[in-house]
Amino acid sequence: MPMVASYLGANLLSYEIIKGVSGRTAADQAPFMAIGSFHVKDIDAYHKAIAEHINEIVADFQNYTNVQPTVQISKIQQVVAGKGK
Repeated sequence: MPMVASYLGANLLSYEIIKGVSGRTAADQAPFMAIGSFHVKDIDAYHKAIAEHINEIVADFQNYTNVQPTVQISKIQQVVAGKGK
């Protein structure tokens, strides 16, 4: 993620790495070992940066996993802050 983040440059707002802990219940296995999200200003600039560095990105996968990554492009529709005390 840090390597790809460096390719995104000023287009990158933030990124997060979420480790899977369990499924719907504590006894259920997590459906994903991890989920990484990049939050960017411009999706076209994101696609351009990824395309320019795709060989380095794909080659780096073997340093972390033997699982084929799944990519999904999403748009945040709403963010609601919690009311924790």
